[in-house]
Amino acid sequence: MGVVPVPLSPSEQVLTAQQNILTFNFCVAFATITFYDHVITVPRETQLMLSKRMAGASVFLLVNRLMLLAYGLALFVQMFHWDTSRGCAFALLFFYVTNVISFAVVAVFSALRAYAISRFNVKIASVVLLLGLAPVAINIYTTIEASYAYVTMLGSVPACCQTPHFNVDTAHLLHYVAGIAAILADVVVIGTTWYSTYLVRKQARQANISTPLTTLILRDGTLYFSYVGYTKRVL
Repeated sequence: MGVVPVPLSPSEQVLTAQQNILTFNFCVAFATITFYDHVITVPRETQLMLSKRMAGASVFLLVNRLMLLAYGLALFVQMFHWDTSRGCAFALLFFYVTNVISFAVVAVFSALRAYAISRFNVKIASVVLLLGLAPVAINIYTTIEASYAYVTMLGSVPACCQTPHFNVDTAHLLHYVAGIAAILADVVVIGTTWYSTYLVRKQARQANISTPLTTLILRDGTLYFSYVGYTKRVL
C-alpha cells in the first residue's frame, strides 16, 4: 500500500511536526539508555539466573527486563518514517502494547513491594495495585477510541498519525487521572515503607541492634519511588 496523504492545515502541520520532533528525541534517548543498560547487565543477569533455581521473583525480574527491552525496541521502531498505513499501524500497535504491559508490570511490582513491606497487608497491596492499574485501563481506552493509523505528509516527510474519538477536554482529564493515580500509588508505597521501616529501626535501637538493611530499604526505596513518581508527573 502506497502513501495516502491526509491533508493538514498549516497550523496542524506545525503542531504535528513539533510533536514528532519531541517524540523522536524521547525515543532516541530512552532507547539508547535501555539498550546500553541491557548490554552491560545481561551477562551478569544470565549468570545469576542460571546459577539458581527459577523462583517466582526471578521469573518476575526476567519478565520485567524483557518488557523493558521490548519497550526500547518499540521506541526504536518509532524513529523510522513509515510511509504506509500498515507500517504505521504496526509501529503504533507495537508501542501501545509494550507501553500498557510495562505499566502493568510496574503496578504489580509496586503492589508486591507494598505487600511485603507492610507484613503481608492485602488491603494496602490491593490499593496500590488498583491505583497502579488505572493508567493501564486509561491507555487501553484511549487506544481503542483512536482512529486507524494513517499517513500524513509534513512537507516531503511522511508521518504516522491517529485521531482520538474524544475531545481535548476528555484527553486532558484522562491524562490527569492516570498521572494522579500513578503518583498516589507511589505515595502509598513510600508511606508504607516509611512506617514499616521506622518501627523496625525503633525496635532495633531500643535493643541496641544495627539494621543496615532496614536503613538501605528506607533510603533507596524512598529515592526510587520518589523518582518514579516525579517522572510520571513530568511525562
